[in-house]
Amino acid sequence: MAEAANTGMAGKGPETVDGVAAWTAVLDSMERITDAASSLLEQHTGGGADRSEESPVAQPARVPSRASLPVPMPIEVRSRAEAMAARQEIVIRQLEEAQLDVARQLQAVSSIPAIGPSTAPVYLDVTG
Repeated sequence: MAEAANTGMAGKGPETVDGVAAWTAVLDSMERITDAASSLLEQHTGGGADRSEESPVAQPARVPSRASLPVPMPIEVRSRAEAMAARQEIVIRQLEEAQLDVARQLQAVSSIPAIGPSTAPVYLDVTG
């Protein structure tokens, strides 16, 4: 029960302590995923460092499914979960805007006619 005392869970049953730990792990994973998405957005908008020579953003582990959690969300993590949901909604909107921006850029680039030699096949008469 030393863990429970350290997390403010003294006097609560093991199910509650296990539930808080499980939900905390899920929220940690969701934060890593949201941080990765935010990092990609910063790169897109020019707010991040040039990563052309660095390794790509690491893919976070998958979030466990709701069915795999041992208990409903404990009240102790509810405010963190609500804040995470609000942050995710902001990042989702930003990702949608970035996707539209990239689509506009691709459309603009594809409308530029090619210059240089034609890509039509060249036939060489070797029998002459």
